Amino acid sequence: MIAKEFLNDRSDHHIRFLFKYFLQTLEEMQSIHEINFAKLYDNLPAENHPIIEMADYFDEEHYELYRKKILDIGNSVLRDYNSELDNLTVEFRFKQ
Repeated sequence: MIAKEFLNDRSDHHIRFLFKYFLQTLEEMQSIHEINFAKLYDNLPAENHPIIEMADYFDEEHYELYRKKILDIGNSVLRDYNSELDNLTVEFRFKQ
């Protein structure tokens, strides 16, 4: 087993898991937002609908912007970590 490759693989796995979890959380937030704004829209008089539409801050454009930010920072962290790892010598010493 090559220690550096093992460490690189495990760190990639955990970092990817983390930013995939952030993406799932973002999706859940948008879904809850849409449900609640739909309730407002459906339960207020029609003359208030333009105000609700104007207040809808979590539209598809913003969702995609936040999604891109999460992916960008995740990929940046992976690149930086792997770059730093290239400057190290990693070895395992097993207890006997």
